[in-house]
Amino acid sequence: MDAKIGGSGEALSVGDAVLRPVVRDGHLWSLGDVRVRGVPLRNPAARFLPWFDTYEGDTFRRFEFRGVSRRGGELVVHTQALSDPDAMFRERRDTSGDPCFRDASWDAPPQRAEFRIVFAPAAAEIDGRAFTGFKYWFEYESARLPIHRLLDRQTWEIGGNLDDVTLCLRHWLIPPRQRVRRGTEYSTALLVKQFGAMPGNMWSRWTVLPPFDMQYGAAGVLLAWFDRVSLIRTTVESQRGEDAIRILDLHLFEQAARVCTNPKTVLWCPDRLDDVDALNLWTRVQDQEQEKACRQFGMATEEPPAVVLAHNAWVNVRFDRTYERVIDVAGEFGADYVFIDSVWESQQAFRERLEADLDGQAGARDPIYRKFRHLNMCCTLDYEVAQIYGGEAGLKALCARA
Repeated sequence: MDAKIGGSGEALSVGDAVLRPVVRDGHLWSLGDVRVRGVPLRNPAARFLPWFDTYEGDTFRRFEFRGVSRRGGELVVHTQALSDPDAMFRERRDTSGDPCFRDASWDAPPQRAEFRIVFAPAAAEIDGRAFTGFKYWFEYESARLPIHRLLDRQTWEIGGNLDDVTLCLRHWLIPPRQRVRRGTEYSTALLVKQFGAMPGNMWSRWTVLPPFDMQYGAAGVLLAWFDRVSLIRTTVESQRGEDAIRILDLHLFEQAARVCTNPKTVLWCPDRLDDVDALNLWTRVQDQEQEKACRQFGMATEEPPAVVLAHNAWVNVRFDRTYERVIDVAGEFGADYVFIDSVWESQQAFRERLEADLDGQAGARDPIYRKFRHLNMCCTLDYEVAQIYGGEAGLKALCARA
């Protein structure tokens, strides 16, 4: 190894980037402060360090620091990962779906594996804007402990804190552009906050979540993307009182004893964007990433998407009157389609049919009807057009009017 750091805060240069990893008592505590051309990209008070485990429950979150070396143009931080023998459960489940206990003593010595964090310089030009920074990835090796997933626990805050950070992230549960402050509660897993439900705690990149990160503020613009399409499930969060934005990228892969994760590129640009500039840049990066994904799989480039207006009423849908306004607006703006509620016989249609049939009848107020938990239109009972909405004839008439 031709370069070493012996303690906290010593600088590691990677192109225009400088990192100051934190080493405590011989262990790598965090990747620490990260700057590009002197501009901080994250708050070093929040730890930046991965987590991973084996299918049998060996959990790794401690890393003995072994030094730093240069490998061509790459900088390699060498560690030995140590498992936590006190972790009681494994990923494996029993036939009831419950987690299984680990088949090892909680007083057993920790398992060990070679673990490297690799950095390389990176740069890009997007829409006439010059970006510079680095890419990084993780390398795992073990003779006897294969792993199947690795959680990259990062925080990124352009300027080094939440004084002036706006996230640009288009996702169906959150605004496409949002200023995140220390008092902001932000999460891409928003359903758990709204309904106590959690379908999609970690959405997949390249699907519901975009394959890249973007934020901007007085300190410039921060972008981050991956080398290629792979299975990465992500949550982006910040709780009230935090001075950080947590980005949890869960890399999932075929179980193996040697693993190299999909590299993530982190770039900075000094330009200050207004909100319109930001959405335009987001769109350019989205186009770039879409083209990259199509090349990877040999897919034809998509045509521009259709213009779609959506109107979800959820309850009391009637084909003869619910969608008149949205059809008029769609016609005014030349939209291609109108997205409406589910037309099928569903639990919502069943509920409305039941209420209509019981209306005015003796016993209609029997408390038993309030004890039955009806679900919504997402719960299809049969793929027939619901009669209470207007049936097939009503749906055909609606389509004809559109």
